[in-house]
Formats: sequence, C-alpha cells, structure tokens
Amino acid sequence: MSRLPLIGIPADRRLYGKHYFHMVGEKYIEAVAQGAHAVPVLVPALGSEIDLPALMDACDGLLLTGSASNVEPQHYGGPAARPGTLHDPNRDATTLPLIPRAVAAGLPVLAICRGFQEMNVAYGGTLNPRLHEVPETSITATMNPYPRRAIRSAHEVLLEPGESCKKSQAATASR
Repeated sequence: MSRLPLIGIPADRRLYGKHYFHMVGEKYIEAVAQGAHAVPVLVPALGSEIDLPALMDACDGLLLTGSASNVEPQHYGGPAARPGTLHDPNRDATTLPLIPRAVAAGLPVLAICRGFQEMNVAYGGTLNPRLHEVPETSITATMNPYPRRAIRSAHEVLLEPGESCKKSQAATASR
C-alpha cells in the first residue's frame, strides 16, 4: 500500500500569552495538504534535541516557511539587530543544521521568504537585515502597510518529475 508523502515544516517558537508554542502558518499547512496532496509534519523548534537523521528518514520533503522573525545576525556576521527586532533562536537552531543535512540526503527542499534566508545563511551567506531601507530595493510584503496591494512580482514554479537535487548540490559545491 502506498502512502502520501510526508513534508516536514519547521515551526516557529512564539510566546503567546505566558506560554511558548510551536507554530506554523495555516497557509503553509494547507498548501502541503491540499496543493501538494501530502501530509504536513510540523517539526518543533527544539534545536539539537531533534534527531535529524531520523527526521530525514521519515520525511519525503521539507518546506521552509516565511515568518515574522529574522535569522539572528550572529549566524551570518551581520550588524547587531535594532531593539524590537523579532528573532527566533530556537528556529535558527533547528533549521540551520537541518538544511545542509536535508540537501545532502537528497531531500527536496522548498524555501519561502525567511526559509530562503535560512538556506542562504546555512550555506555561509549573509543578509542585509535593513534591505527595506535601501532605495534600490522594493518593499517586502512584511514591510508593506497595504498587504492586499503587495509590491512584488510573482511567478509560477514548475516541478519536473525525475529532477534530482544532485544538480543543485553540484552547483553549490562548485561555488
């Protein structure tokens, strides 16, 4: 009997009232369940407490979501964050070691917004935490006071059956 693919979605760790919760936006869960016809598996932001090899064995793919939080600047040698900047050190401790292991295991990975920033940092890249202040850049959705009138472009993504992550691994290794 075949089963639906299991897609791991790392959670944010957020303070809600007096307690911390591990959360994933419903739009991401629904995209996996309805759009990809797969089973979303929420990965708690537990950092080194997660058995990464077991997680890699259980999951058929990984979705790195957007979030209101930013990757902590210490992970990419960036300037100190401004007071009030939302960070999620537990998510960082979970995703940053998870990403290279998932790619090395040949697991398909889709990164969106913060997830793409995590992927960049996991491979030694840097970020500009104040990109919205650079005049040549467009306003990001999180900085846009009119989210229904987002100032950004969109494009379709076509996934081809049989395509391998090995191509992107070879390209990354050659850089």
